[in-house]
Amino acid sequence: MIIKELYLFCQIFFIIVNPNAGRGKGKKFIPLLNSSINSWIKKHVRIRQISAEVWKTTAPREAVNMAREGVAAGFDTLVAVGGDGTIHEVANGILQAGGAVALGAIRVGSGNDFLRYFDFPVDFEQAMDIIAAGREQVIDIGQVENHYFVNAIGIGFDAEVGYEMSKIHWLGGTAVYFYAVLKRLLRYHTPRVSIYTDEKLFFHGEMTLLAVGNGVSTGGGFRLTPDAKINDGQFDLCLIQAIPIRKAATLLPRVLYGRHTVHPDVKMTRARLIKVIFDSESLAVHLDGEFDELDSRSFTIDLLPKQLRVIVP
Repeated sequence: MIIKELYLFCQIFFIIVNPNAGRGKGKKFIPLLNSSINSWIKKHVRIRQISAEVWKTTAPREAVNMAREGVAAGFDTLVAVGGDGTIHEVANGILQAGGAVALGAIRVGSGNDFLRYFDFPVDFEQAMDIIAAGREQVIDIGQVENHYFVNAIGIGFDAEVGYEMSKIHWLGGTAVYFYAVLKRLLRYHTPRVSIYTDEKLFFHGEMTLLAVGNGVSTGGGFRLTPDAKINDGQFDLCLIQAIPIRKAATLLPRVLYGRHTVHPDVKMTRARLIKVIFDSESLAVHLDGEFDELDSRSFTIDLLPKQLRVIVP
């Protein structure tokens, strides 16, 4: 059990580290974290009393429970050390527990799309200094059934690519995304769907993918929703209609830089409430790059405005 009472009159940071983030990069950060934490506290204790408690995850989704326990124990700030998946889990734990504390994060993972939105530094000590400064922004979040997401949800090809990426450990960065895309393109069958935005029919037919962005990018920097704002009360949607493999391959580089939005096979819009209905079997779905089970052939994506406090530069 976490006992915050041991740290009365201090600001306490509860740090949750995922050692497996970034295909194992998180393990390299643990010695750095342990050696830096005391000097970091000494540096900032001149301004105010601070302390930190560090926990390491040992299993998938464990960060959700850790975050819930941290909120219940009364910690001031929960810090996720990992990638988008770790941030997703910690944010879900905070929101499930009532969302009363701030979320901080340090970049370690392979995606980092959420922190890229805020231009968070890669340097560990700079990131810790930002977290200590405590500047906050309150952001919107998305909800699907009993799941939350902070950055994006992908349906169809986008999610299948993410699943393929999770199995590839010998590549990194953008290269792994391109490899997974090309591999999945060869065997992807475009499904028929009906998509409603704010209760109006937006699309019916065969699609390649649907990305619903609270943030700008997904897949490690692919700007599917390049104009999204994380606190404007709306999702940005990017729907790519069914297209031949050759055309999909030429469209991909444009997506990397957010230059696909005027392509004739791309539909962009904004909405607060989205309903997706599959004409046949359900599709692959990712939330912030994590693959949550959505068993039904239809589901609703709802935007919850101003729900999560996030520490930003």
